[in-house]
Amino acid sequence: MTVAEVDEILRWAKPTRINVLGGEPTEHKNFEQILRRIVPSVSSTNLITNLLFSPSIAQAIDLIPKSKLTILANAGDLDVDDRLITFSRNWNHLCGFERTASLTLDHSRTADYYVKYVDALTSTMQIKTIRLSMMYPGATQDKAPYFINNHALGDFYWTIVERIVSKKIQTGFDCYIYPCIFKDPKKYARYANIFRLCNGAKDFMNNDEVLFCWPCESIRVKWRDYASYDAMNEAINKKYFEFKNRNLPAECRACDHAGKDCFGPCGAFKQ
Repeated sequence: MTVAEVDEILRWAKPTRINVLGGEPTEHKNFEQILRRIVPSVSSTNLITNLLFSPSIAQAIDLIPKSKLTILANAGDLDVDDRLITFSRNWNHLCGFERTASLTLDHSRTADYYVKYVDALTSTMQIKTIRLSMMYPGATQDKAPYFINNHALGDFYWTIVERIVSKKIQTGFDCYIYPCIFKDPKKYARYANIFRLCNGAKDFMNNDEVLFCWPCESIRVKWRDYASYDAMNEAINKKYFEFKNRNLPAECRACDHAGKDCFGPCGAFKQ
């Protein structure tokens, strides 16, 4: 995305809060210029980055007013080469900002791996919040059965959350975690406030497309087709509810949680 396109979107959408993401946004050749354009135009900017950048980029970010910028740092796969050293250096350098570490949980790994991983992270850095994401099955797989009633997956999430909470670190998921994946209902109830969180962001892409909640690949529009952000938002919401109103899987219709503490798989699992 060019600087001119960023300026155009700012004028059109008139946002109050923006997520700056990529790819890796700090690798954009005009990153510093774009950041200086965005930050004064909105009340809050959230930089989503892997923190694996040079000291000069860290110094440029550090010039931004601390009250205007938050940082969501992708803390995954740092156990390769010297990534943890670079990450922790920049994490500590930018200590004046509100920072959240994020982890995308790879289901091919074990819960024990992530318990040790969280221990390693917190041994070198002061982390107050960790945001968890699910790694979705591939586009060719049937997503809903993968999650519905998958008790092994429930145990996987539970073990990781339990470890994070034991360290007095705030945590939450960026997608719904369904109660049916917990064989013991008490486990879900204990951390229901964590498992019920969902953050469906609208992502402006460099081809004029806007995606809502990236796993729902069919929920996408062209922002230039609408007179205003509100009009575009209404169109996205209509598409979203078309997903939500599809027939539920048989397992969901027969589930004790249906209509109570769960309203069936989100659009990401009903394509």
